[in-house]
Amino acid sequence: MKVIFIINPISGTGRQSSIKFLIKNQIHKSIDYQIIETEYAGHAAKIASKNRDITDVIIAIGGDGTALEVGSMLIGSNTLLGLIPAGSGNGLARHLKIPIRLKKAIELVNNHEIKTIDTVKVNGTPFLSTMGLGFDAHIAKLFDDNGTRGFWAYVKLISREYFRYIPKTFNIEIDGMPFQKKAWIVCIANSSQYGNGAIISPESLIDDGILDLCIIRRPSLLQTPLFIARFFNGSLHKSALLNRKSGKRIIIQNNFELFHIDGEPTLSNKELKIEINPLSLKILTPNKNG
Repeated sequence: MKVIFIINPISGTGRQSSIKFLIKNQIHKSIDYQIIETEYAGHAAKIASKNRDITDVIIAIGGDGTALEVGSMLIGSNTLLGLIPAGSGNGLARHLKIPIRLKKAIELVNNHEIKTIDTVKVNGTPFLSTMGLGFDAHIAKLFDDNGTRGFWAYVKLISREYFRYIPKTFNIEIDGMPFQKKAWIVCIANSSQYGNGAIISPESLIDDGILDLCIIRRPSLLQTPLFIARFFNGSLHKSALLNRKSGKRIIIQNNFELFHIDGEPTLSNKELKIEINPLSLKILTPNKNG
């Protein structure tokens, strides 16, 4: 088996420093592997594109942004995507139950199952896990501009902006049915979570050919403790603050310019057309039989 490990050296909180040593010690000797460190934005995508269909597995070492950069180049190919979570959130890896511990994640290359997952396109640009407008996009942009990485950087930003951010009115169409809604967050979920254990759409499946539209009203001060608890214990779908709809094609009139895809902030003043691409990416997941 031929494998390429792509390391994003600036992703997350610096856990990549020991990765080369761990790979050397954990990977089975029968595996022909190469390690490449990215040197600039878009480098991981270039490596993945160049090696798709001629390499068995390309492994993204970093966060959801690195996973997206590599995975988007492998959609529709025979090359498998592997994930070694070393970013700030690691939402896709957590949804797929890929170990967060580097050593265990590397061992997955030796002993794994292959899962074929859905991907999504927004105005032709692919994403793998979630996209959102509103407060989550606002935080994603501030985090991207912030020099500090990690969970507590998110906590600090969310605490500061929680009641500053003003909810907006969204014009949405799902599978041809239009409606208007005022919301704090509008999330389109292919998988269940943003990362760091924050589960935005607990019932989402990544291989069902369906998108979940999660529309969230901002909690009051009294509602906030329960809302946070539900966010992290996987019971947000039980909250009256969440309105959830499912479909295959979603259109959002984007007058607010800012949205995020897999945590990466993006600017656009276009109408957002979001469509599911069923069972379009092959990915390494834990072997259920051990």
